[in-house]
Amino acid sequence: INALSIQLLSKMKAQTSRPSVGKRIILAPLTNRPQLINKLPNQTKPASANINCLALKDISLELPSRYVAPHGRTRSTIVDEKSIKFEEKGSTLQKMGYYSHALNCFEKAIRVDPKSSSAHRSRGLMLYKFGRLREALNSFDQAIELDNTDAVALCRKGLVLSRIGDHQSSLLCFDQTLLLDPEYSLAYREKGKALLNLERPHSSLCCFETALELNPRDAEAFYGKGLAHQKSGYYDLALHCYQEAIEIDNRHAKAYQAKGICLSALGENFRALEWYDKAIRLDPADFEPYYFKGISLNKMGKYPEALKYYDEALLRNSCSLEILIDKGITYFELEKYNAALSCYARVEKLDANNWKSHVEKGHVFMKQSLYQEAVQSFSIASKLNPKSTAICHHKGRAYLCLCNYKKTIECCDAAIRLEMMFLPAYYTKGLALSLMKKFDQALRCFDKIINWDPKQPLAYFKKGSVLLRIADYEKALSCFEKALELSPCEGEFHQARGVALWRMRRNQKASDAFSRAIQMDSTLSKAKMLLDDVQLKMMKTVKKI
Repeated sequence: INALSIQLLSKMKAQTSRPSVGKRIILAPLTNRPQLINKLPNQTKPASANINCLALKDISLELPSRYVAPHGRTRSTIVDEKSIKFEEKGSTLQKMGYYSHALNCFEKAIRVDPKSSSAHRSRGLMLYKFGRLREALNSFDQAIELDNTDAVALCRKGLVLSRIGDHQSSLLCFDQTLLLDPEYSLAYREKGKALLNLERPHSSLCCFETALELNPRDAEAFYGKGLAHQKSGYYDLALHCYQEAIEIDNRHAKAYQAKGICLSALGENFRALEWYDKAIRLDPADFEPYYFKGISLNKMGKYPEALKYYDEALLRNSCSLEILIDKGITYFELEKYNAALSCYARVEKLDANNWKSHVEKGHVFMKQSLYQEAVQSFSIASKLNPKSTAICHHKGRAYLCLCNYKKTIECCDAAIRLEMMFLPAYYTKGLALSLMKKFDQALRCFDKIINWDPKQPLAYFKKGSVLLRIADYEKALSCFEKALELSPCEGEFHQARGVALWRMRRNQKASDAFSRAIQMDSTLSKAKMLLDDVQLKMMKTVKKI
């Protein structure tokens, strides 16, 4: 020990003007050395950049087996004191940011006194900081086993369980913590986060509010409260909470990011970009603000810029399935279908059971008129997510394009069984029945849509189209006029109204309707053709007169 002490002191000679104090430590009895170290001048005391002094303190705390306790002190007392000193030094190192040294001290404290619950608890916290979650969980379990009234250990165990995704078990830990200490604000806050992860935003809101009553300057609690409001759809309230969090802690990158997400949800994508940029400046290594900025740019129709930010996000998290899928959707919008398919192929390599990638692949195949491949993609997605009404409907649409009307109706019925008021399934089923010339059944489908939502212009248009096919022109005209009341700028609706009037030989009104349709949409070739026909008939009628 003396040799190692001399070696350490030789490194400190340049920093101290009183080497004699150091010499006194070497010559002093072991039990007196910690007190003498505290008398060292400031130049030789432990500092953030001076680990040698801390090492010297380690040496002074070593207790040889031949040591005989002074009169009136038992060996167990000495062991307790020694363990406490290791813990105190570990706590100091922890505050200075030397987590590995702190962990070493807590482990020494446990070796000296294996029954020290506080040492196990502190070791668990260090392991948690290093991401060694299972080991941290074991440490907290040992601390609780030694002292089942240790509220801090219970709370920290809940933190670890939340981190590994066991939110239900973490709730039990936080509840036990609050039974022991009803004013533990951290436990309320973390319980709120666990409830949020279990999709219970209303319950979590109560926890965050209680945490803020106990600690009004808790930026993280304001952030959690904002998330609860955001999940409930109260974006204005969420924005207020995020602003409060930022005012308390202006380096809270997640609060800036969340504010951007709220603004994007409110349609203010341009303003959202500003907040994502602030989050990126605070934490350039985090992939999320890049990703969410890409989503906002996508919504704004700035697809090449969105792709750039998706790539930045993937540089920081190359295994994110959500980013790859959204990148594929952006390529889809740019009509770069092969690039989109390559993104979905990467998703499947990472997770063969990701149903979203198969759905998006199906949409690409539909655009490429590869309907059989689309059916296969939607079928795989349906097996992976059998409770999705949308996937059943997409599969039905693919069968409709293949003119397999029976399969179309089966898929639409499956979607309706899952969700009775899923209106797109009724539209597709009605169209299939109409093409099968089952007009009465088709009309019932469109009537159901109108009964549930009388402000659906497309339902009136589809119903009118079926009535045209069975030559019920008056009712068809009424449907088209109702559709135009709800959507007056739809060129196709004006064209359909013109057809009904033309069938009823009301040529002047039909001519006006076709002219209006062409004005709204110049690509309506049928309206152009029928307008010429109506005008020719009107000219012949004038000549006869």
